[in-house]
Amino acid sequence: MISTRRHLRMASFNIRHCRGADDILSLPRTARAIAALDADIIGLQEVDVCFDDRSDLADQAGALGDALGMNAVFGASLPARKAADAAGRAALGLPPAPDCTGYGNAILTRFPILDSRTVMLPVPSGGEQRSALIADLDCDGVRVRAVATHLSADGSAGAEDRAQQVAALRRELAGDGGGARAGSGADGPADAAGYGGADCAAESVPAATILVGDMNCTPFSATYRGLTRDWRDARVEALRARTSAVRGAVGPVLGALVGAGARFAGGFTHSSTLPLRRIDLVLLRGAVRAVRTFVPSTRVSDHRPLVADLVITD
Repeated sequence: MISTRRHLRMASFNIRHCRGADDILSLPRTARAIAALDADIIGLQEVDVCFDDRSDLADQAGALGDALGMNAVFGASLPARKAADAAGRAALGLPPAPDCTGYGNAILTRFPILDSRTVMLPVPSGGEQRSALIADLDCDGVRVRAVATHLSADGSAGAEDRAQQVAALRRELAGDGGGARAGSGADGPADAAGYGGADCAAESVPAATILVGDMNCTPFSATYRGLTRDWRDARVEALRARTSAVRGAVGPVLGALVGAGARFAGGFTHSSTLPLRRIDLVLLRGAVRAVRTFVPSTRVSDHRPLVADLVITD
């Protein structure tokens, strides 16, 4: 059997409803920053879709998809605060709202979206509701599952919330793995304009799963250890591959120390003005490996994006 390699670029970006570090709301500016990433798949957090006045009741997921010429899918964690019927939106000069509105996660992609679903995550503290958006994509004939999420923030109850959210993600994605061809067990591409399609078919196992998001945890945390039980940190994997030559040159012990340092060094995404925390992650499972990761400098949000160059092997 001949193995085919497919290169793709994945990004994770908490866009803070298109409000920059300067506190200016600008969807076009955010769109330009995302376009500059030149990514094939982008997982976004803190996206407003007709949520309320803070983002001018805009359909940010749809507008960003249109601006970039990409398919878009959205999953709400919170319902819209300010409902507006079609007549009310028309009076404001706004297009009709999509079926799914609120505040949550979105996935933009150059690939066809086969199906998608939103999974609510537990928040035992009673804090802000969290969710994960799961979308299966046809990446040139290979089924790849992209997952965008935003875990609970720090605080007295944040660590326990995140522990239960990681456990829920592990259960929800427990069947991922293997090497299904795109379309196997699916009804075909979903209409992304409606923000979602049919539920992900249980029998459609992706060749690879890429979980991205604002995890609100550092590599020193129990949350990070829980996540990396099932998934590989793309930044660590890419840096360890690059240090393989160092191990050969300086010996296994010193080389191992260099590789271990990859877990903690660099890749800082928060805040955008003074990035000192690595809390946004790209995590991998299945037939995918990381080639490199990098963090572009931008202040269109309070986070910087994390970008990963990947190889999918069918």
